[in-house]
Amino acid sequence: MPDIGASTDNIEIQRGITVPNAGAFGGSINIQTLKRNAVAYVLISKSYGAFNTQRHSVGMGTGMLNKYFTLDARLSYIASDGYIDRASSNLKSYFLAGNYYGNRHSLRLLSFGGHEITYQAWEGVLPK
Repeated sequence: MPDIGASTDNIEIQRGITVPNAGAFGGSINIQTLKRNAVAYVLISKSYGAFNTQRHSVGMGTGMLNKYFTLDARLSYIASDGYIDRASSNLKSYFLAGNYYGNRHSLRLLSFGGHEITYQAWEGVLPK
């Protein structure tokens, strides 16, 4: 899930048995996506860093449509050469959410995913 944090508003981690939701004996993680925006928006984010590290992201939303519906989307690209040879990464991701907000209920349909290529570069322990 490359760059899922860009579409996250809140993360709640519970340990132990969780109630009233479906039982989870080891615990649960609740990821709350972005809150509703009343007006249409476009967000463009670009970041650059050491070792040719770069992050490009485009997010957009329709705002409220017919007082009940919203549509939000995001595309992201993250890449880095890594700080040593053969330690590069290349990540691409998408996020799409269709939302219905009624007077007492809401319904949210989500789709997210991505493709990740990462390399490790480390020296093993040499035998004596």
